[in-house]
Amino acid sequence: MVGSKLSASVWLDGNPNQDTTPLGESHKRLAFAIPGKKNLITSHATNYLHLTDHCRALVEFPTKNCCDFCNSNSLDDPKSPEASDPLSRKGRCVDPHLRQLYTDPPLVLMPAFNTLEKEYRAEVPFDVITVRIWPEPVSPHCHIHLDEHRGPRMANYPVGLGNSRINILVMDESEAEPVVMTIYTLHVYRESRPSLPMFDEYVMCSFVQDCGLVVRPDQPCGLEPIPGTRSSEEAQASPRPCLSGDEPGRWVVPCLSCSDNRTCDWREVAWQPDSCNHPLLDQPQLQTCMMDRKVLFIGDSTNRGMMYYLMERVNTTLEDWDKAHDTIVYHNLNQGRTIVSYSYYPQFWLPKAQRPTFQRALQQLLERSQPLQNSPQTVLVAGGVQWLNLNHLRTIQQVLEREGLEKIMVVVKSLGMGFHLPVDGIHSLPLNGVQELYNVNKNILESAKHLGYEVIDTLSITMGRYKEFLQGRCACHFHEVKEQKYILFTFYFYSARTQ
Repeated sequence: MVGSKLSASVWLDGNPNQDTTPLGESHKRLAFAIPGKKNLITSHATNYLHLTDHCRALVEFPTKNCCDFCNSNSLDDPKSPEASDPLSRKGRCVDPHLRQLYTDPPLVLMPAFNTLEKEYRAEVPFDVITVRIWPEPVSPHCHIHLDEHRGPRMANYPVGLGNSRINILVMDESEAEPVVMTIYTLHVYRESRPSLPMFDEYVMCSFVQDCGLVVRPDQPCGLEPIPGTRSSEEAQASPRPCLSGDEPGRWVVPCLSCSDNRTCDWREVAWQPDSCNHPLLDQPQLQTCMMDRKVLFIGDSTNRGMMYYLMERVNTTLEDWDKAHDTIVYHNLNQGRTIVSYSYYPQFWLPKAQRPTFQRALQQLLERSQPLQNSPQTVLVAGGVQWLNLNHLRTIQQVLEREGLEKIMVVVKSLGMGFHLPVDGIHSLPLNGVQELYNVNKNILESAKHLGYEVIDTLSITMGRYKEFLQGRCACHFHEVKEQKYILFTFYFYSARTQ
């Protein structure tokens, strides 16, 4: 039977006569029909799978792997070399390797898994947006952590478009200071949305939201035809410039058929307000507009991405960039005539009692950016994925009044998609929570405008393309920096694809 599939029986609570639940549902107990080994395998499943809905991968592994496990020398076998090893008896990790790497959905690893091979690659289609990973060590004395020393030993990962990298640390924690013994690396490549080049015969389609995540139940989901429109230029033909960044709108894209999104040319997708248009400044116009201005950004990595896009547009290339998590000031813009500064908030990796308040982070940003004019020549851009609330708007107003900066321009970037996936270590929202987010976002926009602030409604822009995020702990990054002959910033959503 070596190399064949294992014949197994599955039942709940250790009683084969009590349940015939099919695989794929949650199980309280899992056991295999292997004479004399039932308790062993049951214990193994309990320890490593936590008996979730991922039993399929364990049931379907080759029999030889199961037999290797059953006959393993690391399972308290009195004849085991590891059991007789004095270091092992002290709980040392003397064989720092993986026995197997389980995933859901099952990934085709390249090369095939081998305990001595440390680096693997896998590809997933566009619609796979999360992967659950649980590695199994050879030795029970070795500890597994994903990505970092204190990371989980099994986790759900968001899989962004393009390349994602997951590090699997095999550690010895027998001493006071844990030691990384071996690192396995899994590279996952997620394909782009299926797309066809635009043909002569096409129709213009539009959508507000994806049917896979209906944020607004009162609105249709999926592609709908735009009557009488032949091109994205016609779809954006409104002569009236938009006066606000929260004008209602939708995505437009050319397709062979609006009933099949695989027939669309997704390279041509563009955000289009319903009754106006967002004029795009060319570089000379933008450089003139930015002359002698100071632009201050405060927020998370999504705000930082907007900052780098602006810097790239002004300077043609992005000469300097960093995943800054503190306060940083850039002086090398627009031939030294424009200054941009940034402060990261919130510092979520710190214990709550040690995190700087929003007021403190804002004051520090203002101090680092001095001198500042109390005029629209100074611009403050504030916002993030989902931390912004009405209290932050009041804090901005109070701090600016106290610092004598009440006449500067304030731009509020509203909420965005990012916490809609069940990912370990990240707060995630159920569907009704995501739907409520739309109402919260609307209140933030209205309150900001009431205070005289400019707004950008990034939730409405990102919710229709929530699957098109890139690598990161949350599914919230819709921008990336690529290095070619020079550093080029590729901006996905916040530019609204008006270029």
